[in-house]
Amino acid sequence: MKIRAATRDDLPAIRDIHVLSWRASYAGMLPDDFLGAPLEAAMTDRWGQMPENDVLLLVAEEGDLLGFACVRCDNAHGPLLDNLHVAGDVQGQGVGLHLMQALAKRLTGMRKTTLWLEVLEANTAARRFYGRLGGVEGPVFQDDLFGNPVPARKVIWNGFEKIFMPDEKS
Repeated sequence: MKIRAATRDDLPAIRDIHVLSWRASYAGMLPDDFLGAPLEAAMTDRWGQMPENDVLLLVAEEGDLLGFACVRCDNAHGPLLDNLHVAGDVQGQGVGLHLMQALAKRLTGMRKTTLWLEVLEANTAARRFYGRLGGVEGPVFQDDLFGNPVPARKVIWNGFEKIFMPDEKS
């Protein structure tokens, strides 16, 4: 697996993984009609240009995009892990862990010591993954995804030790 910074040429593949990941992960959490054409339009808009001031990394193998992660570094509350998505056929094979470790290394090099994200309450697989990496969950709150209300939690890392050495027992 090779991790590298994304380029403009990667944006269509990033969009495609993002759409497929949302459809697989959020089925039953978001309305089915939203997960069709409206989601495709939203992601086409989101990935229509390279994000500025963000860290956008991807994992590729033999030319195939396996996953990507995007951290918004200019967020007022510190670096925000805005996206972490892995292709369905390689989930559970370490792609997400490698991305998180690469992000932690990059953020450490930028003298950042915290990271946070918001995860849907019902997305138990993602919550388990982030917990194994030392993310601390906050209380449930009502979030809004493209006009769809969903219960979510904030997850925070204050230091990246657990990302570099995850607890395999969780």
